[in-house]
Amino acid sequence: MKTARPTFTVKQHSDGQHWICIDSGPSEHQLTNGSYGFGLEPGTSFEKADEIARYMGDHLVYFTKR
Repeated sequence: MKTARPTFTVKQHSDGQHWICIDSGPSEHQLTNGSYGFGLEPGTSFEKADEIARYMGDHLVYFTKR
């Protein structure tokens, strides 16, 4: 099993909808190819999305690939 400490960044789709991108760690510890993320409820503000991303970063310890 491989693990990496993730970071979470707020991104915006072309339609203005915010989403949270998962970065699975430094390049030497990358577990994935491409981007993964979480879609948020329509109308979620950047400030709320950033609050969620910071919470995730503070409380999720690692990203796992089996």
